[in-house]
Amino acid sequence: LKNLRRYIFRVIQREKKPFFLIPFFFLISTFFSLGVRLRHLAYDKGLCRVYKLPTFVVSIGNIASGGTGKTPLIQKLVKHLDPKIRLAILTRGFLSKIEASGRVEKISDGKGCALPVQYCGDEPYLLANTTSVPIWVGKNRIESGYKAIAEKMQCLLLDDGMQYRSLARNLEIIMIDAKDPFGQKKFLPSGLLRDTPSQLRRADWIIANHVDSVCQYEELRKKISLYSLAPVIGMKVVVCNPQEVTGKKVGIFCALGRPERFLQTVRELGCNIIDHVFLPDHMPFGLNELNLFAKRCKDKAAEMILCTEKDWVKLSSFGCCIPVIALRVELEVVAGHAIWQEMLDKIEIFSNKGRR
Repeated sequence: LKNLRRYIFRVIQREKKPFFLIPFFFLISTFFSLGVRLRHLAYDKGLCRVYKLPTFVVSIGNIASGGTGKTPLIQKLVKHLDPKIRLAILTRGFLSKIEASGRVEKISDGKGCALPVQYCGDEPYLLANTTSVPIWVGKNRIESGYKAIAEKMQCLLLDDGMQYRSLARNLEIIMIDAKDPFGQKKFLPSGLLRDTPSQLRRADWIIANHVDSVCQYEELRKKISLYSLAPVIGMKVVVCNPQEVTGKKVGIFCALGRPERFLQTVRELGCNIIDHVFLPDHMPFGLNELNLFAKRCKDKAAEMILCTEKDWVKLSSFGCCIPVIALRVELEVVAGHAIWQEMLDKIEIFSNKGRR
């Protein structure tokens, strides 16, 4: 199953071109697209139940698979809002043991996570160790929400919440990749779409990540206006520890939905990339695989190996023949500063009021 996921990932990333799979992928994408549309129709017509929690809920999601920066956005929101309101994060814990068990568990009270990363998932583990708010993990975000409410939380950040329509939200934040806002305009697995672009109309705000210039931001706003009139905020990824890696000869590895974005970030630091390994989002690296990659990089005179923070947290028992450094990043607003501040103010005001 792991090898199959890797193969499909490489096809989606255009690393492989198995023409015999194109009709098969097209068929799957067609049924996936139909299923998505029927599901939205069922919710829109009131055929599926939606649970409304007695507290303020902010959903953070996307329409395409991976690479939009939801985790750094949650970190940024917590940084700005935590001193002012009682925040909690509700997250699924994709591919974690908690998710597989069907349970809901609190993995952090705001002072880090003492549980193994495999138990709670890479993104929840990273959030638990980089934010100061309680975090609940589990597929059932409604149950998570009630547990958070029992602890008097004023605002719940619903991670990857766009497709989780069974839980009502007061505000909807949708993230897109400025370089590919509509997921190659094809549904998985032919492209990267997991939701139809028309669902952007549900957004209260749209945050475009990987914005390089104001000109690009303005062009993007025009494209988005075909689907949504929501205010658009432009952001970019900024490296927090560039002094450790700038200009170095490096190997890189990551397990992301859009590894090319990490590749671009490393290149912008002036690094000489001599080798790389990309895996599907959330997939752990095998110890033998990493050792072989590290040896290969060392033989090519690499000074270090770079990975993302999300990958780094899965390497607690990894000893290496070459330094392995996590590239720490945060999001920076580059366009729409007033809109960003308005969004923060609105979340704070309505969280304190307990209603929209």
